[in-house]
Amino acid sequence: MLFFDDLIAHEDNVSRTFPILGTAFSVPMLLTCSVHAATPQSFHQPPLYELRATPSGPQCVPSEAGLPASVWSPASDYGPETSMLFEEGNVLVLSAVHKPSGEHVSHRFYKREDLCKQDLERKPETTSLTKTAGGDGLTYVQRLQRDYGARLHFATAQAERTVRTINIDCRAMDGRYLPLHNALLARLENANEPNAWIETRVASAGKGLKVYDSVHMRDGKVRKPQLIFEVNEWGAVTQHGVRSDVLENACYGTHGPIWQF
Repeated sequence: MLFFDDLIAHEDNVSRTFPILGTAFSVPMLLTCSVHAATPQSFHQPPLYELRATPSGPQCVPSEAGLPASVWSPASDYGPETSMLFEEGNVLVLSAVHKPSGEHVSHRFYKREDLCKQDLERKPETTSLTKTAGGDGLTYVQRLQRDYGARLHFATAQAERTVRTINIDCRAMDGRYLPLHNALLARLENANEPNAWIETRVASAGKGLKVYDSVHMRDGKVRKPQLIFEVNEWGAVTQHGVRSDVLENACYGTHGPIWQF
């Protein structure tokens, strides 16, 4: 899920000298910004729609009773559930790993039918390029880690563990998802300029995260870190000084093959 022109707007001289740092990629793009105190509990009341596979194909199926008590059957076959909120709290994605197969499985619920139909109409690419090696034998994501991993800093081991466990559901019927760690690495590549670059620091904030960017100049100057966004325990994002964009830009290849299945 995501931009740096808004960040460097705080520094007029940098903004004039490095406009390309506004490359359209940052995490608030991936996790559609939510400024509301939305939680999954708000989905227990109808109206509610589920994007569900049916014998006649995927459909938006209304649920008169609201969110079911459990979506995993049998529950013992699935790992811990994660909850992510999108579209200002109007879309809830519940994800877990199916332990017998290792498959990442998601259920998607919507408070608005139009958002469900919007996801239903998406036609993503069919191949995950994260598994395609280049001439150096590395995948795209492995090259990101090699070239930009040193610019991604974690305040604590817990902050790193949290980032590595967050998988952003792309709300596509092929089941693709976007590891947050991949998204953070991709932002660093997109913000790499001849005379400046950014470094990102992730800190724990209760059960959530706070993410900071700092602009580094080739002459050795470093701009004061700016809080870019916060992620709460439900995956909802509050953005600070950056603009949001649509999730599919990252999930469908616009900024590089960083999603998985």
